[in-house]
Amino acid sequence: MGLIPFIRSSEIWATWMTEAPLVLYEITLHLLRLTPAMVILSFLFITHRKRQDFYLVKGEIHAFVGQSRLVSTKKPEPWIKIALIFATIFATVTVLFLFGAYGVPWRAFAQNWFLIPVALLVATMNAFNEEFTLRAAPLGELEPLIGKSTSLVATAVYFGLGHYYGVPNGVIGVLLSGFLGWLLGKSMLETRGFFVAWLVHFITDIPIFLFFIVGGI
Repeated sequence: MGLIPFIRSSEIWATWMTEAPLVLYEITLHLLRLTPAMVILSFLFITHRKRQDFYLVKGEIHAFVGQSRLVSTKKPEPWIKIALIFATIFATVTVLFLFGAYGVPWRAFAQNWFLIPVALLVATMNAFNEEFTLRAAPLGELEPLIGKSTSLVATAVYFGLGHYYGVPNGVIGVLLSGFLGWLLGKSMLETRGFFVAWLVHFITDIPIFLFFIVGGI
C-alpha cells in the first residue's frame, strides 16, 4: 500500500474528514496529493537535472502546433491559441457531464459562493500535480530513451486509464482523458515547457472543483 492510501485509510484521516471544515479538508487533501510530485522533484534536483530536462519552465507558448492526424490546422497556429480553444471544449464537455450526472445545485452555489477561491486554488494544485507527475517528469525520462512519439503515446495511455473513475468516467472518460493526455504531452514536447499543458488542465478542472467544493457534490 502506498503512503497516500495508507494515510487516507487511517482513523486519524477519517476523523479529520468528518470533523474538519470543508475548506481545510480540501486543501489538506490536495497538499497530501502533492507529495509524489515533491518527492519526484526532489529526486530530479538531487540528481542534478535541470528544470528544462523535465519541462518545468514556461516554454515557448507561441510555438506552432505540429501537424498530426488528431490535430490539423489549415495554417500554422500557435500553441496558446489552440490550447485555449481545446480548454474551452474540454471544460464545456465536463460541465455538460456534471449537469447530466448531478443536476445543477443552484442553492449550494448561492450559499457557498465564497468557496470559489478555494475551488480555484485546488484546481491550480491538481493541475500542477497531475501535469508534473503524470506527464512532465515521465516525458523527461522517456523521451531520450524511446523517442517523442512512443513516450507521448505511453504517457497518454497511462493518463487515460488512470481516469477510468474520474470525471467524466468509464470508457468515455478514458478516451477523452487519453486524448487530453496526448494533446498536453504534445504541447510540452513542442513548446519545451509546462505552461500550456498546465493552463488547459487548470481550465478543465475548474468546473469539476466548483461542483465538488462550491456545489457540495
